[in-house]
Amino acid sequence: MSWDIFDLLRWVFNEHGGEVYSVVVLAVLAVMNMRLKDVKQRLNRLEERIDHLYEIISKHFKEE
Repeated sequence: MSWDIFDLLRWVFNEHGGEVYSVVVLAVLAVMNMRLKDVKQRLNRLEERIDHLYEIISKHFKEE
């Protein structure tokens, strides 16, 4: 009996559909959580850079 990947996936979902669905949902949530943490870190760095720019600009205008 020859199996291709689609037959294998079809069999897995037919035999263990609910379990596979739960695992896929958990994996997607884990990936989304990691991406969210990455986005938060990027926003924090961006906020620090913007604060630094405001400090530089305010010092420049105070000197004039």
